[in-house]
Amino acid sequence: MKLPVLLTGATAALALVLASPTLSAERAPEPLRILLVAGGCCHDYAGQQKVLAAGISARANVRVDVWWTDDKSTDPPLKLYERDDWANGYDLVIHDECAAGNKDLAVMKRILEAHRTIPAVHLHCAMHSFRNGSDQWFRHLGLQSASHGPQEPIAINFVDKTHPVTRPLANWITIREELYNNVNVFSAHALAMGRQTVRRNGKETEEVAIVVWTNENQGVRSFSTTLGHNTATVEDPRYLDLITRGVLWASGKLDTPGYLGRAYTGANTVTFETARPAPPKNEPGRATAPTAPPKDATLVRVTASSEETGKNNLVGHALDGNPETRWCAANGTLPQWLQVEFDAPRPLTKASIAWESVNNAYAHKIEGSIDGASWTLLADLTGDPRPGDSTAAFKATEVKFLKMTCIGTSAGGWASIRELRLEGPGLKSLAPKTASAPPGNSADDFTRGGNIPPKIVKRSAEEEAAILKDVKVAEGFDVTLFSDWRAANYPVYVAAAPNGDLYVSSDGNGSLGREPGRGRILRLRDQDGDGRADEVKEFVKNVDSPRGLVWDHDRLYLLHPPHLSVYYDRDHDGISEESKKLIDGIAFGFADRPADHTTNGLELGIDGWIYIAGGDFGFLKATGTDGRTLQHRGGGVIRFRPDGTGLELYATGTRNILGTPMSPLCDLFARDNTNDGGGWDVRFHHFTGLEDHGYPRLYKNFPEEHVHPLADYGGGSGCGSVYLHEPGFPDEFNKAPVTCDWGRAASFVHTVQRNGAGFSEVTEPRPFIGMTRPTDADVDGKSAVYQASWKGPATFKWEGPEVGYIVRVTPKGYKPEPLPDFEKMEDTDLVAALDSPSHIRTLAAQRTLLRRAPNPVLSAALIAMAGNPDKDLKTRVAALYTIVLTKQASATDLDSLRKDADLAAYLVRAAGDLPSVPLAWIADGAASTDPRIRNEAAITAARQGITDAAPCVATLLADPDPIVAHTSFRALARLGAKEAAIKALLSGPNPQFASFALMRMHDVPGIVDDLLAKLADEKRPEIRQHLLATLCRLAQREGEWTGDSWGTRPDTRGPYYQPVPWAESDKILTALQSTLDRAAPEEASFLVGEMSRNRLQSDKALLKILSLAQQNPSVIPDAIQQLAGTESIPTEGLEVLLAAAKDEKSSPMTLSRAIIALAKLDGDPALHATLTAFSHFTKWLDDFRAAVKTAEKNPDPVKAKSDTKYARAALNDAEKALEEASNAFLQSPKLENHHLAFETIAAEEPGTPGGYWSHAAMLALASRTGGSPESRELSKKALDAAWNIPAQKAVLIAAATKTKNRILDDRILVAANDPDPAVAKAAKAAVKELKLKERGEDKTPKIATLSPDKALATVLAHQSGDVALGEAIFARATCIACHTVSQGEKPKGPYLGNIVETYQRPDLAANILDPNKTIAQGFATNVVTLKGGNTVMGFVTDEQGDSVTLRDIASQEHRFAKVDIAKRETLPTSMMPPGLMSNFTVHEMASLLDYLASLVKKK
Repeated sequence: MKLPVLLTGATAALALVLASPTLSAERAPEPLRILLVAGGCCHDYAGQQKVLAAGISARANVRVDVWWTDDKSTDPPLKLYERDDWANGYDLVIHDECAAGNKDLAVMKRILEAHRTIPAVHLHCAMHSFRNGSDQWFRHLGLQSASHGPQEPIAINFVDKTHPVTRPLANWITIREELYNNVNVFSAHALAMGRQTVRRNGKETEEVAIVVWTNENQGVRSFSTTLGHNTATVEDPRYLDLITRGVLWASGKLDTPGYLGRAYTGANTVTFETARPAPPKNEPGRATAPTAPPKDATLVRVTASSEETGKNNLVGHALDGNPETRWCAANGTLPQWLQVEFDAPRPLTKASIAWESVNNAYAHKIEGSIDGASWTLLADLTGDPRPGDSTAAFKATEVKFLKMTCIGTSAGGWASIRELRLEGPGLKSLAPKTASAPPGNSADDFTRGGNIPPKIVKRSAEEEAAILKDVKVAEGFDVTLFSDWRAANYPVYVAAAPNGDLYVSSDGNGSLGREPGRGRILRLRDQDGDGRADEVKEFVKNVDSPRGLVWDHDRLYLLHPPHLSVYYDRDHDGISEESKKLIDGIAFGFADRPADHTTNGLELGIDGWIYIAGGDFGFLKATGTDGRTLQHRGGGVIRFRPDGTGLELYATGTRNILGTPMSPLCDLFARDNTNDGGGWDVRFHHFTGLEDHGYPRLYKNFPEEHVHPLADYGGGSGCGSVYLHEPGFPDEFNKAPVTCDWGRAASFVHTVQRNGAGFSEVTEPRPFIGMTRPTDADVDGKSAVYQASWKGPATFKWEGPEVGYIVRVTPKGYKPEPLPDFEKMEDTDLVAALDSPSHIRTLAAQRTLLRRAPNPVLSAALIAMAGNPDKDLKTRVAALYTIVLTKQASATDLDSLRKDADLAAYLVRAAGDLPSVPLAWIADGAASTDPRIRNEAAITAARQGITDAAPCVATLLADPDPIVAHTSFRALARLGAKEAAIKALLSGPNPQFASFALMRMHDVPGIVDDLLAKLADEKRPEIRQHLLATLCRLAQREGEWTGDSWGTRPDTRGPYYQPVPWAESDKILTALQSTLDRAAPEEASFLVGEMSRNRLQSDKALLKILSLAQQNPSVIPDAIQQLAGTESIPTEGLEVLLAAAKDEKSSPMTLSRAIIALAKLDGDPALHATLTAFSHFTKWLDDFRAAVKTAEKNPDPVKAKSDTKYARAALNDAEKALEEASNAFLQSPKLENHHLAFETIAAEEPGTPGGYWSHAAMLALASRTGGSPESRELSKKALDAAWNIPAQKAVLIAAATKTKNRILDDRILVAANDPDPAVAKAAKAAVKELKLKERGEDKTPKIATLSPDKALATVLAHQSGDVALGEAIFARATCIACHTVSQGEKPKGPYLGNIVETYQRPDLAANILDPNKTIAQGFATNVVTLKGGNTVMGFVTDEQGDSVTLRDIASQEHRFAKVDIAKRETLPTSMMPPGLMSNFTVHEMASLLDYLASLVKKK
């Protein structure tokens, strides 16, 4: 047969390879009969239908009948759709029509009805067909496309390479083609992504979209691709191979012999339908030229949230008087708005709207405004169910602006208006002004940048009360609304002057936006003393990313990444007239990334330092005014002098702290942020200086090397803070740090007390001021607290101006003393003012003194005040630091104060700021009985670089106070005190901490040679281990940082984030290998473990320990530990794993690690060993439970309590080990290779542990959303068969209960009444454990039938959710594919185990309904382009120094070496598909929210 398409050699070879070898000897099956429908706008269907029919038949045993038309309109005449039986007799239909203008719902219904039983393939423009106002066609497809860019080559990257369609296919780059966008992803399963570079606005941009996908959730299978605009693309053999495989897969014949690789040589039918005659010029549905406006028309400025420019559906068409044109929004996201602006206010009485579709009800509201900022509701039609045009009459209202906001549609589709008509006195008709009309004063003029001018608008008592309903203050306090969004929107940080003036960082960009002109600094002032701001000034009119700020007399210190500046207001008029940059590069700027995880809050201490709360994205090179530079890759506390000098790192190892409340005694605290399920929750820190808090390098695997938090609160989102030490406050709220938590919707008072060198939190934090999304708080010198809220539609970036408010909270009944005029006070009066009960006033008095010229009389008065034991310690410390900051006193002048036990610790701390410090101060401090003094002595020695003090500091390595011991090794490392540390390691009481110091001395000359010499001479095993551990650490060092961010999921393995070799690496590794070769088993096991812990890759080391394990069973646990942590198991490891798994004496931890390692292997030996290990686990757990019972029965109550405690601890450890093992086993990709074995074992041995875990494996496989569809379907069939056998049925129920698998929920409910007693008993236990209950008819509407606002309101109002159902929905909605709820699970996307402590229920519901509204920080869509040209899109699940792991839309993980990445970018979209809840009911979504809330309650 002569084909119209020539097969290339490669294609012919592929056909031969794919052909079944048995077909030549067997008769071919009946060919598939498929129908290709083609025709319509914009494409060469005359040529393409021939290419497709011939190309598919050449590749497979498929007859392709064609029905096509040469009609070039968007509504081609395809009469076949007029019959209900149009597709009868066909095995599949290929849709290649371009019929966007076909709006006949009956036609679409007939098509969709056919595809309930007949598979479909959709090509290119079929995606845009049947735009009838509903989204049913798009849901049938699985995704919705709205438009495409210009034709440019598209790079095709197959993201699901395990799918039957794509398995043998390779990525390729098309010729110039159209890349369709993805507006909504419903139930599409992505097979390939397309990436295209286009020019927009003179700049090259890269766009990425799904281009090939399948859908199995809308009836039978369908396969789709947006590729194929040009005939040359369709002729490409790679395209035809793809389409052919898609046809066969959708028909269920891809793997059936006799189809793929056998050409169809029979006849086919081609039906041609002639095009319709050309329509008259103004036929409805055709675009016409704009007409001139009537002479009596009122010209108005009309704007919209967006417009469909690609099809000329522009905003002006809604007012052009032509019903054949229309305005349409640019996409299907809602809400969308259209606004009319008159030149001057005028009365209106009616608004009529002719909507695009007469079959769609457009939920909308109409508002009016005089100023474009404050809006009045004129008509609310959001609940009107009537489809088609709408009319709203209202009382005559004078407006300058009228806005229509569409929030939803009854049948899907976009907001689209043919004509808007307004009525009012003297108003005839409307016509749009030209696009160049000057902007008005509308808030919507700021959609792309800028911010509204601030203004004070006095609110009525009722309006203020309405806002204050959101606020809950502790008993004993009064609250007023200090300002609303019109005066200060988007308040990020606040700083109160002593007199109550409030400076506000107002930043509409939040943490994720990057638009120009959003940031400014405002000054709010309450002039009449009623607790409400009545004046607002733009102190700094335009500044990007304003963050922490501190007011001092006539200047404002402001952190605005990437800089820190001081702004002067010497005339105090509320407007800064001069500024000076103090620190350059203290964070990354807009060009690199938005202000997320950046340097944040500022705090001015009584010690004269300004402290910066640093986020973990760090900074590459900060430079102060004195030229001093600093780099910090991580989070922590940085400090500098107010003149920009002295920049230094104070503490490191936090994640994303936003504030550091500081006490009058220089104690610094912070509420940290969670790392999203990675084991670092919201922590409460205390900072002493020099310490490491562990994130991200140490906290997972090196806990002994970092300080630990005062508390761990689980979920939440720490924000700004304030320290309260002011008169009038009740004791339980005073002299304490207060931190805001955005997620928990309140600020909290922390009750702390001194505990050695640190603190302890003695009670749970107490709520202080509750409000939506609190961001920061501060206190003035009159005991008034100001707290800011981000309440409004925004979360992390601009969402219109109406966001935020600030409250003022004061102690009830308290009247502050008049605030003195500090500038007019005498020096002696200012010294006396240091004794104020108000820390704010004390600080103001000190700052005033520091602005004055020092003199002997003042110095003497300050020293006297510091030495006065009758004064409050706060006062004495203030006086001490004032004299140190004036630089008028030496150590000799202050020496007498060292004898004062109360002041000594502060004196030693302040000594770090003196020009020099006597060694005796350090020696005496190190010998003190006060741990605070000992700690400060170590810090001061390090800060001053007093190397002679190293022996004194080394004595503190074994200090009983953990803070002191930690600080001492950090101080020795900073001093480079090699000799003192080595001596302490060899002969000191705490050699481990001495080794910690040495591990940080890479740059100390001779360090490696000295340690190797000591190792050669050392015989004591313990000391040898410390020397080896030190060398393992020194074998690498932290790599040079070039500015790349580690993201939300950094590598937490430690001890370095980016380990690299250095000059001494080879020498160390050679010595370690030599030691390993001759080491005894115990030392060899230790060394291999330490090398592994320090990520020293050595196959020889692993093989050595495996060899030792084969010779000496005592080494097996160490060998198993190494195998569990390695990515691939060497052949030699299998024997050791089998021995450990089969040994009933192996500990639970060893068994767990053995199962984790075995889960990486194929083969029957590994499988049977795994099941044997689980059997041993069962025995261990039985023994531990028996031990608990025995301990509880001990007649000695004291002994019973003690024994029970330890027995329960052993049981808990074993259960945790089992959970880790079962997770690894059930989630292993290798599991599907054993599905037949599981079926056999489950059937033959149902009552054994092996049978139990085989049933659990079948459940896991049947529930999987990824992996092999074949194993999933076969496992489902096996479950059905097992359910009919009572013995297996009971085991299945037990396994489902234990593993929390919800696939059997409905069956379990029925089984509770099973005639078999064992089945009924298991089912009843499962019903109780899984909280199952009979579910009546769910009469709540589906989410898809409601407008977005209505859906949200209805879900939130639904109070009778079902937690168990919610857990099932979590699985059914495939949430489990991208989210985890237990910290024991391997992290994927955003962690949801404590999500309700970060997002309140309304926010959480809104984000589920619209995933792009707020993208979880760190989980924006990343696009990685490899140097080889391949592209992958997904979110980051793991970020390491040399690699990054992405999880794509198909839930597949891809790991890339960073050296192989050519380009990496972030898209402003979420990987979570919109409309995920559309097919679920209100009750089901409410139940999902209840389930997520229950996860916190369980903890």
